[in-house]
Formats: sequence, structure tokens, C-alpha cells
Amino acid sequence: VFKNCTGLIELDLSPLDTSNVIKMNELFSGCKKLTIIDLSPLDTSNVTQMKQMFYNDTSLTTVNFKDINTSKVETMQKAFYGCTKLINIDLSSLNTASLIDVSEMFSGCKVLTTMKLPLNMANVTDMKQMFYHCDKLTTINFADVDTTGTIDMSSMFNTCTTLDNIDMSMLNLPNLTTMYGMLSNCTSLTNFKPPTTTSSLENVSNLFSRCTSLENLDLIDFNTSNATTMYGMFSNCTSLANLIIPINTSNVTN
Repeated sequence: VFKNCTGLIELDLSPLDTSNVIKMNELFSGCKKLTIIDLSPLDTSNVTQMKQMFYNDTSLTTVNFKDINTSKVETMQKAFYGCTKLINIDLSSLNTASLIDVSEMFSGCKVLTTMKLPLNMANVTDMKQMFYHCDKLTTINFADVDTTGTIDMSSMFNTCTTLDNIDMSMLNLPNLTTMYGMLSNCTSLTNFKPPTTTSSLENVSNLFSRCTSLENLDLIDFNTSNATTMYGMFSNCTSLANLIIPINTSNVTN
């Protein structure tokens, strides 16, 4: 409804009755001059889709999610894609019990430095390219985040060139099948702790490709019992000096 309103500077949503709205896809997409969006007046209790909601809002710095009901939202795919002025965002208070797809959600948020994830992501299956090209991302906290339903994490942090430390050891990922290119081009990465509950994992190809600052890597607790492909896993890790590979590679063919 506001898509490509490129001259829109301010927006008061309080007169709108959105109690029957189901889809909010592309609602503010391409509003390139909006800097602040206050969603608190909206009734989102029946909304199931927020795909590309703030897509390419290149001036957006602040989104107020306070008191927003997202209990029925299933997709936030590309919700903040290309929001190149968004520095930090806190989604920890959101009810995301129904959320399934967060692929490319923050892709291209090039100045995003910190973020807090929703705690309940148990039904999320797709995290593909979630933080792709978040060049300034320095901190992400996985503590207490439920990711038991996640299947796809391919290229999740690809080209996060400032991220130097990732601890995924506390995550429960029994359904995860692919980490293809998850950390590719993370050129500042020096420390990584892998998840251990990855018994369904099949594809770890290009996982650390071009992690050029990585010197020491201990994957002794990384569960790769069902992994079949590891091609390019450490390609162009030009500083890697000490490597402990996973114990079980019995199913690897590539």
C-alpha cells in the first residue's frame, strides 16, 4: 500500500484499523526517505506474512516493534533486505512461535552492528542468507535461542567481513541439513565454536571458504556423522595453521 513512496518522510499509522489484515508483504518497500517507522498503532494479530516489509528502505534507522503481535506471522523473508542505514535492532520480545522463513531477512544491511534474535525460533526452517553481506556485524547472541526446526543455514553469514567470533555451541540443530558457505568470506573470523547437535547435517561445503584470518580451528565436537559433501570446506583459508577435523567422516563422498 505504501510501496515505492519514495518521497514519503513521515507516516502516522494510528488511524488505520488493520485487525483483519492477513498480509503485510512489501508494505513499506522502497520508501527510501523514511527514517523511522512506528508500528505500535497497528493491530497485527491476524497477520501471517511480513515478507519484504521494509525492503530497500535505504534511510531506515529505527523500527518500533513494541507491543506488536506477531504470533501468527509465518514469513519475514527479506523483511529488512537492503536497509543500508539500519545499525541495530532488537527482536527479542517478538512472539515468533509461528515463524518459518527468515531467509535473507537482513541481507545487505551493511551497517548493522548488533542485533537480538527472537528467542522462539523453533519452527523456523529457513535461515538461508539471513545476514548475507552484513559487513559491520560484530555481535550476535545465540544464547537461549530455540532453533530446533532449522533445516537450512546456507550462506547465513556470508561476507560478514567484520564478524570475528561466532559461538554456536549452545544451539540445538537436530534437523539442520546444510551449512553450505555459511561463513564464506568472513575475512575477520578468528574464533568459531560449532554446534554439536547436527546429526542430520549433510552439506558443509565451502563452510569456511576465504576465512583468511582463521588460524586455529577445533571441530572435534562437530557432528558430521551424516555429512556427504565437504568440498571447498577450508578453501583459501590462507592463515589456517592448526586444524582438528571432525571425528566421523565415514559418509563423506566429496
